[in-house]
Amino acid sequence: MSFEHYIKKIWSEISALQKHTKGQGVKVAILDGPIDTSHPCFMDSQITFTGNNITPGLATMHGTHVASIMLANSVDELKGVCPEVECISVPIFREHKNGNIIPSSQFELARAIETALNAGADIINISAGEKVRAAEPQKRLEKIIERCIENQVLLVSAVGNNGCPCIHVPAVHPNVLAVGALDHQGFPMAFSNWGEPYQFNGVMAPGEGIRGAMPGGTYAERSGTSFATPIVSGVIALLYSYFKNKLHPAITPLSIREAILNTSYDCPLESVEEEISCDRFLKGILNISGAMKYLERTPVLAKDLEISSPSNKLKSNVNRTKTVRATDISLIPNYTQKQESANWVVPSEYRIRKQIRQQLVYAVGTLDVDFETDAVLDSFKFYMRDLIGENGESFNFPDPYNPNQLSVYLSGQSGSTALNNIYEAGRVTWVLKQNDTPIYAIKPAGPFSEEAYQLLIRFLKPVEKAESDQPAHARVSLCSVPGHIIGQSKLRSGAIIPTVQPNIRAMYNWKVIDLVEHVSRLLKKNNRKMDEKQVLYLIDRLANRLAFKMENIGLSAADRALNHAATNLYNLGDTFVKKLSHNYELDDIQIERSKHCRPDSDCQDVIISFFKPSDRLGSSRHVFRFTIDVSAVIPVAVGEVQEWFDY
Repeated sequence: MSFEHYIKKIWSEISALQKHTKGQGVKVAILDGPIDTSHPCFMDSQITFTGNNITPGLATMHGTHVASIMLANSVDELKGVCPEVECISVPIFREHKNGNIIPSSQFELARAIETALNAGADIINISAGEKVRAAEPQKRLEKIIERCIENQVLLVSAVGNNGCPCIHVPAVHPNVLAVGALDHQGFPMAFSNWGEPYQFNGVMAPGEGIRGAMPGGTYAERSGTSFATPIVSGVIALLYSYFKNKLHPAITPLSIREAILNTSYDCPLESVEEEISCDRFLKGILNISGAMKYLERTPVLAKDLEISSPSNKLKSNVNRTKTVRATDISLIPNYTQKQESANWVVPSEYRIRKQIRQQLVYAVGTLDVDFETDAVLDSFKFYMRDLIGENGESFNFPDPYNPNQLSVYLSGQSGSTALNNIYEAGRVTWVLKQNDTPIYAIKPAGPFSEEAYQLLIRFLKPVEKAESDQPAHARVSLCSVPGHIIGQSKLRSGAIIPTVQPNIRAMYNWKVIDLVEHVSRLLKKNNRKMDEKQVLYLIDRLANRLAFKMENIGLSAADRALNHAATNLYNLGDTFVKKLSHNYELDDIQIERSKHCRPDSDCQDVIISFFKPSDRLGSSRHVFRFTIDVSAVIPVAVGEVQEWFDY
């Protein structure tokens, strides 16, 4: 089965439309890497810049290729879609000294969109995006998208190249036109993303082997949603120019968007049992002639957004009966995906070329053990026979799941401090749990693996008997595990969980009672008297609040920042002492992407607020804010702690 006729029809209709216009009178902004305008294909192009620092790297390569798809002036058989538009280049990517792309952020993307808007752009092409978990842009980006809608400016953005039902900002926004990629046969390319929101705002266009310019005067064919996006942006520019020349003032880029979505060719598959699901075609395949007819009949932006039906084949979707009002569509922020987020705005095609870094993790939970098979478990039972505890007690029935027995066995016999069974620690499946649910297996590796196993053995030991008079929840032991996801591990139950290779520099183990004792010492040092039971009560409430916040898998930048901040409460000891001594309690901890960050970094702002329960109306909230850079496996604090009162 082949749907190659869709691809041929798109290119033939672009050629037919170019006989009437090549984009005159339309401004298109390209938010991408710098453009190498010394390339012959841009000889007569109208390009203005807000910054164009050309360097021989991936950012310039990507920006030049994207721009040439729209702007090339038929040089060396490279024919752009809309070569006579006025282009506004707003670079949002830079290049590292090694040639790799330095990604952008949603804040920087919002600023670039605002720049393009202020420069008079009608259409904004964004062949990039940030892979996110929840379909909600940051507030600044959301506001500038709203401004674009108010000014009838259309954003066209790639859905991304992760090959999953995952969502990208800004493509996921319901008022943005999202673009996926088709191969030469008319099928969705394997890497082209899909997902529920794109069933309403996404269209498919050619994305395989798209010829474009390369820095230095050469040409190449490249594939990706990055290169399908400027084709759609160029078609919209042609349609807008065509109807402007025919004096149709009611037609705007937004009404053209609606026409494209409402006339797209439906999923051509006979049934959902095909190897490729209809979801992969988003809302449909680009239908240029259908959009033109729709606009001639309905030039004003309609109030209803129609849903496509997979039953229609190569025909227009204009005469559909099932509609839903645009105001009734709630895609933000209700839609959440299960995929991890990327935390950066990167070129969509970059995901194919870039070597993916190992996923960072900073998780907090309780430590436990498991064994991969019954054979491994029985082996431990055999070698743990006649085990003698540190206090001389004997274990007649060895139980490898017993933390006390296992830690004694791995630490040595009869109270010996020599770790003469440390080699056995590698056969144990060390498990990090939350609410008794395994979330990660921990597998040390590398030159410091023995030290990591020593820490795990120490963390596994039960609490001392001297602490047994404390409440049970105050003696629960938590540990932090920073590291990289390196694979998967199988538990004895058959469950498969991700495996973390830990970094020992930030592996910590603590209990609520530890924090109580620490705060009590600081109170005494500062000559402040406070009953220990009252301190325990306040710290226990604090720990419960933090435990609820830390019930995350520690993958996203925000979660890693939160878990690191909670792990390092000792660093804020003086702050807590000051607030506790004045009868304040923790109000909340929030994480926000920092507006300012260093290059090659990922900065998150941690906002901690306190309130006084006894005087909620008469006292203000005290807010502390500090920044954590989570770009490396071990997060680091950046700058000074800021504080203010929130009335």
